[in-house]
Amino acid sequence: MTRKNRAFPTQISLILWGLLLGLALTSCADDMSVEAPTQTTAAKSNLKTKSAGPQIERKLYEPSAPATGDIDDDDEATATLLRTAEKMLRTNDLVSANMLYQRALSVNSESIAALKGMAHVAELQEKPQQALQAYREIIRIDGENQTAHIGVAKNLMALGLYDKAIDQLNKFRSIKGDEPETLNMLGMAYTRAEELPNHFDKAIESFQTSLSIDPDRLTTRNNLGFTYILAGRIPEAIDVLEKLVDDPRVTVQHRQNLALAYGVAGRESDARKIALQDLSRSAVEKNIVTYRRMREKIMGIKSEAAPRPSPVKKPETKKPAAKKPSEKKAEEKKESLPSLPAVPVESKPEAPTP
Repeated sequence: MTRKNRAFPTQISLILWGLLLGLALTSCADDMSVEAPTQTTAAKSNLKTKSAGPQIERKLYEPSAPATGDIDDDDEATATLLRTAEKMLRTNDLVSANMLYQRALSVNSESIAALKGMAHVAELQEKPQQALQAYREIIRIDGENQTAHIGVAKNLMALGLYDKAIDQLNKFRSIKGDEPETLNMLGMAYTRAEELPNHFDKAIESFQTSLSIDPDRLTTRNNLGFTYILAGRIPEAIDVLEKLVDDPRVTVQHRQNLALAYGVAGRESDARKIALQDLSRSAVEKNIVTYRRMREKIMGIKSEAAPRPSPVKKPETKKPAAKKPSEKKAEEKKESLPSLPAVPVESKPEAPTP
């Protein structure tokens, strides 16, 4: 029997990627987590939402880094333009960098490095449609380019087209087989694809398959634990995330995912111990409030509240029924009769005692 999926509220609903959360879903290229504000930014970013409860952030990735190694495949004139574009990127001059990438592409219409640079700039400018166009052109040139297939999937997810992202990743799997990064991205797409039946189960299966190939993949282990939380499978989430935080490579976000799992499980003391390693006490207490709301939404468990006393109802006094005219006359006649004196009841004499 397939485990019933628990839909995560669409405020955390997949906006489950703005409330998330008061805690928000963030991810680098392939890592999902609760947003963990630092001591100085906690007040600004913690629970800064219209409603208190988890939300999901639509920014699903950090922009891919341009692949400088591809420059070596270009001619000297193109390579010079590409290196200059990279210098502009380092100064955050995105307009100049993009112009230089376009010039490089005009010199060499099949420069993968120029197309990757254009896609990178588009992602920095949060223009997923332009990034999609560049990545698809790379796939036309090199149908087995993993960076391009992953890039297409990421930007489709950024547009909320999760089913299309899944199709793109499965297409690449049919070409190159199962690869850990592709499977991790596939799991992320399934996690968000709320319209698909059993989408959490499919996401978990993708993460598990990825880990069967590369068990040491930190981001995939984190994503598996996080998806267990969204699916309401909290004991499994805690099991995965407790083992994860023992790894010296973990970040603040990974620890906050474990705090979230503890909070949703009702283990508030454990949640505080983890969260206080990175957050201020006031930020932690705000998170605890959010955990309680999430616990109610994900698990369907309401916080205990003192029962309100039931109001005491006054007994209803029935009005006497209206009397018929004949009854009224009989009563009047009865009242007009003289009252008779009460007849004393004489006690019988007791029989003499022999």
